[in-house]
Amino acid sequence: MITPRPVRIAIVGTGNVGSTFAYALLLSGLAAEIVLIDANRTKAEGEAMDLQHTVPFAHPTRTGRPIIRTASVPSPRW
Repeated sequence: MITPRPVRIAIVGTGNVGSTFAYALLLSGLAAEIVLIDANRTKAEGEAMDLQHTVPFAHPTRTGRPIIRTASVPSPRW
């Protein structure tokens, strides 16, 4: 019998879309661990803390230690 391994999902970018996706993923229970990756370490850590506050209302999921990588080009200032 094959036992499923826990699913770890990494989200690159913790802007509006990335953080909303992480929140929806947390509530869905599809991942055992969510890893946030962003160029701005403080932003990634803040989003991870926000998600950790959601855990009591969601399926058991662990928000991994944020890993910082650059994923996009900054938006132009209008």
